[in-house]
Amino acid sequence: MKYLLDTNICVHWLKGNEQIEQKVLSTGIDNIFISFINVSELYYGAYKSQRVDENLATIRQFTDRVTVIESDEIGGQISNLSPRPKSPVWSSMTRIFSLPLAPVFMD
Repeated sequence: MKYLLDTNICVHWLKGNEQIEQKVLSTGIDNIFISFINVSELYYGAYKSQRVDENLATIRQFTDRVTVIESDEIGGQISNLSPRPKSPVWSSMTRIFSLPLAPVFMD
């Protein structure tokens, strides 16, 4: 099974949560994914923190370790599979919602 983590799980994992670490190790790092949105949120938090340089280094190591799903052609294709209202917010939301499907198309 593949897992797309949310930002809260990433933060707790980066802070050393043993339970999350054990789940990742038992699942296999190749089955763990984060999105470009998670990465942006982590950097946002790092730049607002008291330990900017340390947190930036931690995020860089983390993103080297897990697969980051970027926004690309697949996300656009998936988000266009169903009819939707013409709204910038809806368009962004469908791209976000398409992220869990992206690994299926990447295999």
